[in-house]
Amino acid sequence: AVVSTQSTGKSSRVMIKIGLISLLVLAVSCTEVVEINTNCTVRCDLCVLGIKTLRDDQLDDQFIGYVKQSAADLCQRLGSMTNLCQAEITAIIDYFVSKYKALSPEKICQIVGDCPKS
Repeated sequence: AVVSTQSTGKSSRVMIKIGLISLLVLAVSCTEVVEINTNCTVRCDLCVLGIKTLRDDQLDDQFIGYVKQSAADLCQRLGSMTNLCQAEITAIIDYFVSKYKALSPEKICQIVGDCPKS
């Protein structure tokens, strides 16, 4: 179930903006190799914290709902192919969501290079 209120939407957007700005500042101030620069372990910690924050079920559901609705809107433009398009795009979105949810925040941050590979 997607819960949507104006205050929740505003606070979610503010949290995302703060997180992105923080990550950008760290990306500029840290070297590429996290393992060598011990001060940049903060980058890994922030990445993990950011992913955990974004993983909030309500925010996940809102984002996934938005993506599915956008896809449905696009499919509506295909006329007689609308039903096939919606079925296929929903299956694709569900597949990627299941893969995303199967990864830990630490693994996601390793993939993007913010945390050392263990």
